[in-house]
This record gives sequence, C-alpha cells and structure tokens, in this order.
Amino acid sequence: MKHKKLLGISLILAIVHVLVGFTILLVSSWFIAASAIAGMGFNYMLPAVVIRGLAILRIASGYFNMLFGHHHLLNSLADIRLSIFQSLADKHVIKRDVSLNALAYQSEEVASIWIAWVGQNAGVFLSISILMCCAVVFTPLLTWPLIVFLLVFSAIYVALVLSTLSYAAKLAKYQKAAQLSLIQHIESAPIWHMQNQLQPPKLTQIRSLQNRMQSNTRLAALFTSITSISTLCFILVNHAGAHLGNSLFVIIPMALLSVNDWLGRSIESQNKLATYHIANKSLTTLQQDAVSIYRHDTEVQILTVSHFEAQNTHMPEVSATFSPASLSLIVGSSGAGKSRFLQAIAGLIPSQGSRQVNQIEVPSGLLNDSLYIEQFPYCLSDTLKSNLLIANPNASDTHLMDVLKQVGLGYMTDINQWIGENGRRFSGGERKRLGLARALLSQANLILIDEPFEALDETNIEIACKHINQLSQHKIVLVASHIIPRQLKIDQQISLDPKVQPELSKEGIIHHE
Repeated sequence: MKHKKLLGISLILAIVHVLVGFTILLVSSWFIAASAIAGMGFNYMLPAVVIRGLAILRIASGYFNMLFGHHHLLNSLADIRLSIFQSLADKHVIKRDVSLNALAYQSEEVASIWIAWVGQNAGVFLSISILMCCAVVFTPLLTWPLIVFLLVFSAIYVALVLSTLSYAAKLAKYQKAAQLSLIQHIESAPIWHMQNQLQPPKLTQIRSLQNRMQSNTRLAALFTSITSISTLCFILVNHAGAHLGNSLFVIIPMALLSVNDWLGRSIESQNKLATYHIANKSLTTLQQDAVSIYRHDTEVQILTVSHFEAQNTHMPEVSATFSPASLSLIVGSSGAGKSRFLQAIAGLIPSQGSRQVNQIEVPSGLLNDSLYIEQFPYCLSDTLKSNLLIANPNASDTHLMDVLKQVGLGYMTDINQWIGENGRRFSGGERKRLGLARALLSQANLILIDEPFEALDETNIEIACKHINQLSQHKIVLVASHIIPRQLKIDQQISLDPKVQPELSKEGIIHHE
C-alpha cells in the first residue's frame, strides 16, 4: 500500500511537472502577444507573477517527483527482485541465457517503467487535452485544424509504438544469445593465448536493430515537426486575418512551433517501452522455465540405492546400503562421476534407479536431511557468520568460533568480516576448511563431502580426517575423493570405475553394476 501511495504521488507530480511546463509556454506566449497590443491600463505585473509562480511550481514538482519517484523505484525494485527469488524457491534454472541479467539490468527496467514511460506519456496527453480546451474556448475556428494535427500525430505515435514493440521482440532474441556468447568468451580468457584467432561474438544484428529503432524515433519526430509546421502555415494563411488584435490567437501557433519540446518526450520515451517489454518477457521466461525441485522432509536413518546412477552420465549403476554411523568412500578415475553421484544421492540433480530412505522408496527430489559440501565450497559475498549459518541458522557465535578453530580457521577472529567477491578472498584450502566447518555445524543426518582433501597440506588433511571420522560416529557420511589418507576410518569403499575391482571392507564386498 505504501508503494502505491508513493507511485501515485510520483505520477501526479510527473504530470504536474509536464503540465506546468506546457502552461508556462502558453501563458508566456499570450503575455508577449498581449503586451504588444495592450494599452496603458494593462496589468503587466500579474501575468509576470503568475509565470514566476508557475516556474517555481515546475521546479518544485520536478524535484519532488524525482524524490518520490526514486523512492518508489527502489522499493519496487526490491519487491521485484524478492518476488523473483520467491518464485524460484525450490526450482532449478536450466537456461543460463535467461538468468544472466535478471536481477540487475532487467529488474531495473521493469521497475522504472512508471517513471520513464507512464508519467511522461500521461503528462503529454493531458497537455494535448489542455490545448484542445484552449482552442475550443478561445479560438473555435482553430479547433478543426488542431484536430487534424492531433489525428496525424496519433497515427505517427501508434506506428512508432507498434514498430518499437516489433523490433523489441527481435532484439530480445539477439541480445539473449549475444549475452551468453559474451559471458562464455570472457570466462575462457585464461586460454585466449592458445587460440590466436579467437574473436569476441559479433553484435552486428543487435546494432542494426538498435539503429533502426533510433531511425524510427527520429522519423517520427521529423514527421511530427512537418505536420505541425504544415498546420501552422495553414492557420496563419487562413485564420490570421480574422484574429488581428486577439492575443489569445498566439497560443495555438506557439504550441505548434514548440511541438518538439512537449511532444518529443512521448516520442523519445518509446525506447523505454521497448526495453521494458524485453526485460519483462525475459523475467517471465526465467520464472516459467525454471524446473521445480521436490523436497523430502524424511529423517534419513538408513539409505539404500539399487541400480542407481545420475542421469545423462556414463557412470556404472551402484547398489549399496549406507548405514547409520558409517563412513563410505566413493572412488573412481577422473570423470567417472563421483561428484554427480553425491549430487544425485542428495537429490540436487535427476537420477535413475532406486533410492530408499528408511526402506521406503523416495523418488527424485531433494533430501532436506542432507548436506552436500561442494568440491569447491561456495563463498557467499557476505559475512563469515552468514556463510556458516547457512549450515545451521541456530548456531551461536561461540559455537561458530569453536568450529572455526577446529578446522584451522581460528585466525578468523571476526565472524562479521565480509568475505567473498567484495571482501576477503578465501584461498582454495580455506574454502575446503569452510566447507568442513559447515559439515560440522550441520544437523543433517546425511553428509556428502566432495573431494575434501584437495588443496590441503598434510597437517590440514590430518585435521580434516579427524573431524570426518568424528562425524561418521553418529551420521551417515559419504566422501568422494581421489586422495585416500591413511587416517580415514573407512567402513566401505565403492568404485565408480568399472576397471577397478571392488575392495574388501569391514562389512564385506560392495558390489556395483
């Protein structure tokens, strides 16, 4: 409700700003004409005061329009971005090209439509209404030439809007493809030296469409000017003689002479309508194409998989049982699918085969009672505390500090320190220990850890083993690793490499297809 009030005030002030500016033009024109023919008794002071008062009102309305308008813009932008987050909750965005600018450029374009287009056009069309009223009341003979001018302008306006929307649809298609290609090109910068002929993506089609849109805007402004000058010439030739000595006659000609000043706003704002159309369509596509992820709230006490594998992989099918208080090691050659196997177990990616939780079949979906620690744990651009609380929102500051000390990050004494892209950058080893800290903080019964020993020295590997062994005393722990420390107390080992024979463990042979 508060946002709507801000929007209403902003729109009213925007309209007042345009109307007052147009009124100053009309009153000033009349005042100049009246001063030329007025007698000795003419009150020059009153019109001058009115014009000065209107100028002050225009300045004030413009200032407060910006104040309330930008306040509404920021609130609206926050609402749009929050709604995007909410609509994508428990969903997976499968198309990267539609998500590149969703929360930056596109959401801003959608939020600014009221200030950039609606307010401008509303003010212009109300100015047209005032001009028609002036013609009907003060110079009736000029009404029908003015109507003809406005009809022609309406045709130009509609043609410009339709052409702009048509080009916007094509531009959205080309921009989406170009943005994805450009991002991929930038991300491949480390290997540019290996491809001397590598060129950035071409933007010829985008520039061509943008040039056409700008040309259409200029043509619309030119045709409007030609129509206004033609109407003005017609009025002066056919009606000037009948209005000699009438200072009000100058209002319509002056409005026609300055048509680019007050109608130009509406013509130029159509590009904003195009960008809004592109952005709104992209945001809608982003939310429609996102795939829902089903969540299972079942507490994981025992996990069994049969003929199980991640979809779209060449990994062998796995059949195994993961018992409480156990540590299972997933091994395999590079590319065998160790990471995808853990992700499929947690339900982060689609899988095929049987997955049973507590001897009950659980279809594809995310297991809420699980925590997957990435091979390269992600650092949020936020405080260290926030990066830890995502594993356990109820953890106290004291608990967080204790866990940091346990994993070898005790030198990070300020848990409110900002880390990530806009703060302190963590090294690969520090990110590994951050992931281990999250595992220790988590209350989930199923912990899946991907390559926890990579980028760690022997001392930190020993620390990591100690805590993983500790976790496995009361949780189901699955570790995927090509490094197998001797300190790791493994209960069973599963190979995803068909060339590697299954190994004996404490519980016997683990078979896989």
